[in-house]
Parts: sequence; structure tokens; C-alpha cells
Amino acid sequence: MTSDAAAEDRMLKNTGNTFKTQLVLVILSLVGVGLVLLSTSRYGVGISPDSTQYISTARSLLAGNGYLGFDDAPFRDSPPLFAALLAFLGAIGIEPLIGARFLNAFAFGLTILLSGRLFLTHVRSKVLVVLGTTTILLSVPLFTVSVMAWTEPVFVLLSVLFVIYLSEFLDENRLSVLFLVSILVGLACLQRFIGITLILTGFVLIVSSLPKVSLLGRSKYAVVFAGISVVPVLIWIIQSYVLTSTLTGGRSSSGFALSQSIVQTLSAMAIWFVPHGVPSWMKMVGLGLVLSVMLVTPVSLCYRSRREASINSKELMEERTAGAFVLVYALALIAYSAIFDGEKIADRFLAPMYVLIMFMVFVGIEQVSNFLNVRLRRPALGTFAVILLCTLWLTYPLARVSKHALSYARNGPPGFNTVAWRESPTIQWLQAHPLEGKVYSNAPDVVYILTGRAAHLSPCRSMDVSELKNSLSSGLNHYVVWFDIGWFDEWRSHCYDMRKLASIFGIEEVATFSDGGIYLLR
Repeated sequence: MTSDAAAEDRMLKNTGNTFKTQLVLVILSLVGVGLVLLSTSRYGVGISPDSTQYISTARSLLAGNGYLGFDDAPFRDSPPLFAALLAFLGAIGIEPLIGARFLNAFAFGLTILLSGRLFLTHVRSKVLVVLGTTTILLSVPLFTVSVMAWTEPVFVLLSVLFVIYLSEFLDENRLSVLFLVSILVGLACLQRFIGITLILTGFVLIVSSLPKVSLLGRSKYAVVFAGISVVPVLIWIIQSYVLTSTLTGGRSSSGFALSQSIVQTLSAMAIWFVPHGVPSWMKMVGLGLVLSVMLVTPVSLCYRSRREASINSKELMEERTAGAFVLVYALALIAYSAIFDGEKIADRFLAPMYVLIMFMVFVGIEQVSNFLNVRLRRPALGTFAVILLCTLWLTYPLARVSKHALSYARNGPPGFNTVAWRESPTIQWLQAHPLEGKVYSNAPDVVYILTGRAAHLSPCRSMDVSELKNSLSSGLNHYVVWFDIGWFDEWRSHCYDMRKLASIFGIEEVATFSDGGIYLLR
């Protein structure tokens, strides 16, 4: 066989291997969609208090009433895109509660597919490509947000697209691509306010990563990008201020110190790689090793950029963009947690980082395997050892995701769509006995999502009860649906309990159950 024929044969073989790998990636993405749909098959997507706001606002949009929640309050604590997407699905015949289930399932599947595309572009070993993509499929952070009616799955998808298309612009310097990435970032900001981190990342990279363009030219590109990206969410924020006198809803001071926010972030990330049961110091050591492998990527990037003729190759730009976004996003999340009151930093908020962290980890892993191959003087021995270790480690996320998926399929995902809530005697009574009048509850979101009945938050310490007292004289019945559940009482501890309400109003018992009751205010 001639040298030309041998080269052609190798090219055809590589093409065939790439096609087979791409087919495997498609299969993995479809498995991801199926996994989410299976996990939400009993009662549907998981529902939390903010999920209820998204769904009720989508129904309000469909009814032509604008951005209003189930309690008729303006929907302003979150950006508008997710509710609008659910309303769009409702307009084509898919009820928003059902639409949230399918939207996030397919967002998860597309994220797996695009992640595979990143791995395939940067990792030469096809086995490592498949293993890397499998880590996205078996990602507990991504899977657990995808079974909920939350904004994260679409935001993660938009973040991956941002990395791909911003890198393409930095490599090819085409205006059409700049407009595309600006629109994607604008949509991300309309999905989650923390999308501002994409604007910051893009602005810095455009100014610093176009060496063939003058500083003035780079600045113009950066301003165009930031302007297109920020205008939609800026309009939303201005409208919010006009309606509610707040920019993004109520935000109080943080209950966490900066050091606590950092520890929360590192602890949550450590569980991605090291099991719960091991001592904390071992988790931190494990995370340190992973981060060290991640550092191989930027170190290798600097080394390659000095040796390669084209510093602006798309491959190098994608690695740089991924690393920059992870850094900016992590710092912004920690700063937000330390300044504003919110939930503890956990998987939900770290999910947008997961894909890009694993991308950089596997790029680093291949660099390590290449180094071992050279040092051991056995071309495939280092690669084999790395693949074996990665395969063994995958049993850990596989066990975690399987446990969650089986639990969700049996009992429903976390939140208000579980067996416990669906079979609540109080909820079942409400479903069989529609209340005529005004309804208050320490769980108005639960009442709305499971019975379809709009309810208001029951009186609490920050509320002026005189308005409610005046309303009682109107002749309209006023009910309190009270859920007497230990952990829920602590969660909604700012609400007056029934003993306190009885001291303020006259209370008539309508029905009581093991988990709560219905009372008429007099």
C-alpha cells in the first residue's frame, strides 16, 4: 500500500470513529431526556415556591393578565423568560406545568449533546470523550435541577452555547456571530439575573483576546456585545422598579459571612467527586486533586499558545472562555451569597459551572495521560491507566443518580409534587370541597399548585392585620388552610400559628386532619 493510500485509509478510519462517537453522544443525550421524563413520570415535574410563581405567571400570561403570580402580586423577583417559555408552550396546547417537565428534560438532553461536542473537539481519545460526556449525563447537580420547574437547565444550556459561539467570534471575528452570542447572553440574563456574569466574561475576553484588532476596535466590539446583551434585562429591571420600587424584588442582607460562602461552595463541589461518608479533609484533598488537574488546562494553554502559530485557534479560545466563565461565575455567586440573604450555596446554584469544570478536567486528564505516556515510554499505558481510573470513578455518580432517579420515580421529585403532599388529607379534602370566599394559608403555593385555588399568605409578623379585619366585615368568607408539619412550620415560621390567629380573630373549625386543617375566620 502506498503512503497516500495509507493516509487516506487512516483518514477514513478516523472519520468512521468520529461518526460512531457522535452517534454515542446522541444516544447519551436521549438517555438524559428519558431519565428526566422517567423520574417525573408519577406526578410530574418537581415544584418549589418559585416554581409555583413561574407556572402561575405563565398561566396569567395565557389569560392575558400579564406577569402576575397566583396571589395577583407582580412577578418581579425573577427575570421573565422562563415564564414566557412556559406560556408559549401553553399557547400551543401544552399546559405550563406539563411544559416545564418537557422543557427542562430536553434542555438537559441538549446540554449533554453540546458538552459532548466540546469534549470531541478538545479530547483526542474517543473513549475519554464518551466518558467525559457520561459525567454530564450522570451529573447530580444537572439532573436534580432538570427534574424541577426551575430556570437552571435552560440557563446551563445557554451558558454552554455562550462558550461555543463567543469562542467562534474570538477566532473568526465575524459580526454575525457577535450578534448571535449577544442575543444568547441577553436571553440568559432574562432567564437568571446571574447571567450578568456572561456579560462580564464576554466583555473582558473580547477586549483582551483579539490581538489582530486595535484596542479601539476591541472596545467597540465589547460595547456592542454588552449593549445588546444588557438592554432586555435592563428594561425588565426598570419596569420592576416602576411597579414595585425594587430593582429585582426584595433582597435583604446576607446571613452568611464571606468565608462561609467560600466553604459552602467548596464543600458542595467536593461532593461531586468524593462520597459523603468520607472525612471532610479527604473531600478537600480530593477536590484539590481535581482542581489541580483543571489547572493543567490553562497551564497547557499558555504553553501551547507560545508554540503554536495561531494563538487564536477556536480550540484555545473555548478553553480560555470556559475557564474565564467558571472563575467569574464562582466569584459572583460567592459575593452575592455574602451580601444578600438567600439560600445556602448548593448544587442548584453551582450547576452552571459543572459542564465547564468537567470539560476542563477531561482536557487536563488527557494532558496528564500524554505526559504519562512519554514518561513511561509506553505509548498507550498512561492513557489506559487514566481511562481505567475514570471508569471506576464513574460508578460513584452512577450510584448517586440512580438512587435519586428511583426515589423520584416512586415518590415524585422534591417539593410539592411528592406522594406525601399529593396524599395529604388536608389537600384531598380541599380538592373535594372547593371553598367559597378568600383563602389564606401558611402554604399558599401548595394550595394553588395542588388544588388550583388561589390563596394568600396567612397573617405574619410583618403584616398589618387591620386590613384583614376590615375585610372580614364585607360578608365574604375568609378561610385559613393551615399545614401542621414540623419542618414546614420551621420553614414558614414567620407566619402566625393557629393559637396566635385565634387570639386575634374568631376561629371556627371547618375540618382538621393529622397534617393540618381548615378554619373559618370570624
